[in-house]
Amino acid sequence: MCYPSWFEWTTVLEPDEYRDLTGELYEYDVAGREIAHRIMPPIPYPQASYAQALFGLVTPMSEAAILVEARRHLRARARLEGGMQKPVLVHNLDNVKYYIPGTAPDKATSGGLIPAYLALMLLSATASALACFLLARRYAFSQAQRVGWAIIGFLFGWVGFILMLAVQEWPARIACPKCRQLRVVTRARCEHCGALHARPASDGTEIFDSAATAPEVALTARL
Repeated sequence: MCYPSWFEWTTVLEPDEYRDLTGELYEYDVAGREIAHRIMPPIPYPQASYAQALFGLVTPMSEAAILVEARRHLRARARLEGGMQKPVLVHNLDNVKYYIPGTAPDKATSGGLIPAYLALMLLSATASALACFLLARRYAFSQAQRVGWAIIGFLFGWVGFILMLAVQEWPARIACPKCRQLRVVTRARCEHCGALHARPASDGTEIFDSAATAPEVALTARL
């Protein structure tokens, strides 16, 4: 009669605790008397695939940290409350077991899987931060903006880079008449050599512009 409550309690254990659970085997005779009691060793679960480490390339470190910590907190809270059912949010968060190594209760984690996953995630975060910084420098962002976007790229990975492309306004770029490098048109001076914008070439309409803007002179005559 106590089996359902025990089963629900084990579903909110941490994955490593769940994998280390031992079982109990009771033997009874035909009269209902207990004749043997044995402790069964933990179940030998299969090893998780090393291919799961590749998810580190597309998983932002902020996402992994938030999901894992939220999952751990909710599981600990459920154990303290002693509920008879697994919380819905914990059930949904259990889906991280498919792309975050070490979170699946029914898979054994080899020693090098998690370090490989973390290394690839760090590599992706560094590449995203570098891409955000270089793109910000290319469009002559301020130093604070460059560092800020680099931090966002590092914490949110490719999502941060996509966010930068979506929310930023990207000014047009033209060749500088002095250094010939591409410069943004929103700055008075070239970010590469400091030269001012070149004056527009004359097209023959300037005289009409000046005539149109010249003040009118009133002529008077005395008889």
